[in-house]
Amino acid sequence: MGHILILIESPAVTLLAVALVLACVARLRRPWLREALWIPVALVLLLVYLGLTVFAGVTWWSQAANSSKIIWWPVGRWFHALLALTVCYVVGVVWLRVRALRLVDGDPSVPAATSWPRGKLAIALTVAFALHAMTFWNLDLAIRQQLAVARAEAGALALSVAPARLPDRDNAALVYMQAFEAMGIENDTWPKQWDEWRTGIEQGTLDPNDPVLSDFLRRQTPALILLREASDKPGCYFDRDYGRPGIDMLLPYLQPMRCAARLLAVDARVKAAGGDIGGALSDVNAMFAIAEHVGSDSILVSTLVAAAIDATASDTLSVVLVSGEASEQDLAQLHVDPSLSYRRMFERSIRMEEAFGLLIFCDAATGRVSLESIGGSPATGRGSPWQGARTSLYCVFLMADDMATHQRFMREFRLLAAKPYYEAKEDWERFSTEVGSGPGGILTALMLPALKRCAIVATEAEARRRVARLTVAMHRYRAAEGRFPEKLEELAPESIAFIPVDPFDGKPMKLKRIERGPVIYSIGPDMKDGDGAPFDRKEKTGDIIFQLLQ
Repeated sequence: MGHILILIESPAVTLLAVALVLACVARLRRPWLREALWIPVALVLLLVYLGLTVFAGVTWWSQAANSSKIIWWPVGRWFHALLALTVCYVVGVVWLRVRALRLVDGDPSVPAATSWPRGKLAIALTVAFALHAMTFWNLDLAIRQQLAVARAEAGALALSVAPARLPDRDNAALVYMQAFEAMGIENDTWPKQWDEWRTGIEQGTLDPNDPVLSDFLRRQTPALILLREASDKPGCYFDRDYGRPGIDMLLPYLQPMRCAARLLAVDARVKAAGGDIGGALSDVNAMFAIAEHVGSDSILVSTLVAAAIDATASDTLSVVLVSGEASEQDLAQLHVDPSLSYRRMFERSIRMEEAFGLLIFCDAATGRVSLESIGGSPATGRGSPWQGARTSLYCVFLMADDMATHQRFMREFRLLAAKPYYEAKEDWERFSTEVGSGPGGILTALMLPALKRCAIVATEAEARRRVARLTVAMHRYRAAEGRFPEKLEELAPESIAFIPVDPFDGKPMKLKRIERGPVIYSIGPDMKDGDGAPFDRKEKTGDIIFQLLQ
């Protein structure tokens, strides 16, 4: 109703303003002076209408032209309304000009507008403008009340998935912070070769006999001891105000945690090359624990970093186990937690992502978040006056639809994230198409991450971890029996409680025996059984495998 009043009151205000100006200039004797005074006023008001119309049109058309963005019908609706108002204003101004400055038959030198009551016109304009401002203010007040409810809802959502606060004696975060100091990352004391070593971890080209690397690891001994100590803690909690979350919530520990995992991976490879399989597996065990600790934060980026660390740990475990035969004692210290679920981790992070989304709407209304450009990304901080005016117009006319669309999408994402990927795959495909081409909103389009891709990353991590658990069970079986089992079913219940299913198809994990040794694998995100073909992380094809050597 308020928006309808805006559409009615706006032309009333502008046309009354033009009529008052015409009534005033009609008393001037020089015709050219009359035209010179009323035309600029009419043009300024016309430019306001044109500016709003162009803004709505560019926003609508730019999103419609880009298939990666959401085509938003409310913007198109307002574009057509503003276009109609512009046309009505032009027609009204032309009509007023004809009526006001036409000469009266009785006195050809006096325009008709000289008889218009200027006082009544001024009063009418004042009343119309006051009503127009009141309507705008009421709409702004209504959206701010709605945002106050949204802020409270965001805090409740964040608290519902926030990690539990821990006693200091059980909190790994305190030990991690000591380890980061001992690592000396912030002091720029790491050698220039670190990037080369990090690449060597990923590509399998690391030289464990590099004397510079050996000296570096010797100096990092205190940090490595602290990282292993932290991995033995039951939980990890970095202090943050989850009751008042925000997009500016700092996550300074993520990069050091990933760096710590890589440091452990380097150390594990060097120890494995030197025959210290037990020490290498201790490093791998710490890496799996770091992944679990990072993922406990219930933030989407933390889940993705945890998955990356888990992948590094699995790759390192593969290298270590093929470097030498692990004893039962060595394998006993290796704990790949079966209760850790990346699907549940992803589901919790979706709730936190929804909370962050609601807070972006709240911050947009207060000016803490602005849109630098349509189709760009949210930026924090104060913008230009034009940005402030654009934000105000967005809040009054577009935010309610935008926020409702965002909440609808996030509810759907939550339902999909709660299902195993093999059950929700078709729904993910359908909903991703809907998000990419259906009605949405400016902030929704800017904020909405590639959640389908995140779901696949979480499922990959789940599959990789299950394959790693089976691999450890296979080695424990061999340590006890002297051979690898012929079938995975032989592992249960002595070596592993049960055989986990493949999260990509819901069927049991697969075992293939080749000349080099058994291969345990998941079919991977391409959903095709590649018969144990190695996974290509760039092309996202092949199977997620673990090669065991006889």
